[in-house]
Amino acid sequence: MWRSGRVSRVLAVGLALTIGLAAREAEACKCGYSGTPIAAPKITGEPIDLQGESVQLRCDRARQRDLVCTWKAAYVLHNGEAARTVELAVAHVGGAAVTLRLGGVVAGTSQAQAIAAQRQAAERGWKAEGETRATWAAPANGTVTLTVDATFLVTPWGCTCADGGSNYRRHPWVSRRTSRSYFVNYGPGGEWRSAPATMTVEHDIPWRWTGDRDLVYRRDGERRRANQAAPRPTNDRWDEHARFDVDRRWRVDPGGPVVGAGLGWGPEGLRPRLRIGYELAYPRVIAHSLVVETDARRRVLIVPSWELTIPDGWPVFFPDLGAGLGVPIEVVPEARPGVRVHARFGFWIFHLIGSFDHFPAIRGLGIQRLGSLALQVGF
Repeated sequence: MWRSGRVSRVLAVGLALTIGLAAREAEACKCGYSGTPIAAPKITGEPIDLQGESVQLRCDRARQRDLVCTWKAAYVLHNGEAARTVELAVAHVGGAAVTLRLGGVVAGTSQAQAIAAQRQAAERGWKAEGETRATWAAPANGTVTLTVDATFLVTPWGCTCADGGSNYRRHPWVSRRTSRSYFVNYGPGGEWRSAPATMTVEHDIPWRWTGDRDLVYRRDGERRRANQAAPRPTNDRWDEHARFDVDRRWRVDPGGPVVGAGLGWGPEGLRPRLRIGYELAYPRVIAHSLVVETDARRRVLIVPSWELTIPDGWPVFFPDLGAGLGVPIEVVPEARPGVRVHARFGFWIFHLIGSFDHFPAIRGLGIQRLGSLALQVGF
């Protein structure tokens, strides 16, 4: 009776964990926003002419998950025959640092908030939550250049249903499921009496990243950046968004700890095999791990290893497969290096790990071969 009650409790805990993970998966699959927003100037009152428009976006890594982007834009504004005061407003993601200049003179600023506040604002939704204003005392037939300098945090795209990767499946509590894609949405402004047929775009990102599929990039080997500078037509409808894409495929996934237990064989025959360690991924399909293994009697191994994992981003009900190589270093009873091959098969956080170690003859020690089969759990 006691044993059946204990099994029931274990099953209940497992069911609760599974339901919790399913809820988290459902939350991750919500596509609540399409990118981090910034908008062209909005005009209050009578429309004016927009005679020129150019934008520049440069992005760099901020933290492991995020980007920090610098936005520079210039708008040539022209007033009509009557002198008047024109109210300008630039909408942007909450917490951004923004400076507006009219004819080179600072006309409006917004102070940057803390990184945590910017991240919360970006994750709440795609709608811009900040606004920086300026006032132009426009003379009759007057022309001025409005420049916008903004720095803001860009978080990964919110829809990550098929973008988790094997490392996330193994370590759902440590390796957060985050997209590799980042979008900056350049929104509409207005109202304009007239607007140019094209806008000049420059998008500058590190050379290891990929950018907007609609833009043609050239590589700058000296600066090791990828950038594009060419006219790009505006949308057919001015109220649609122009989107800048950044895809950071070469990114470290933090992974998580692993523990395992099973059977090992060697010169001493069959013995228990225990293992504990940590693994991460870079890029996503290559897992790097460092584990300590022991038979709890006379043998201790330290094993760095590298594993090719598949699939990357497949549904959770597909098996998680892997094969790799390692360098087992025996520290007890004799210090000696070897070579390992191993394979993995499993679902979610549970995996079977099979390994074979070969230790060549060295310093009077003979050839030694070890093997093991263990059930491993990730966190």
